[in-house]
Amino acid sequence: MRTGNRRARHSRHVQIAEVEPDRLWRRLLQNQRGALVAYAVRPDTDAVIYRLRFHIS
Repeated sequence: MRTGNRRARHSRHVQIAEVEPDRLWRRLLQNQRGALVAYAVRPDTDAVIYRLRFHIS
């Protein structure tokens, strides 16, 4: 039996689904919640963040 300080090797993954319209002006009006969540999570954790963008035409 080993004793000592062992760090668990768990990784956290955050998946953020986003809808991306085809027109630039529609993208500006689209909710930017995914970017805000990614910005809020990054500094506090070592999580891997995936932003899944679904293109809508």
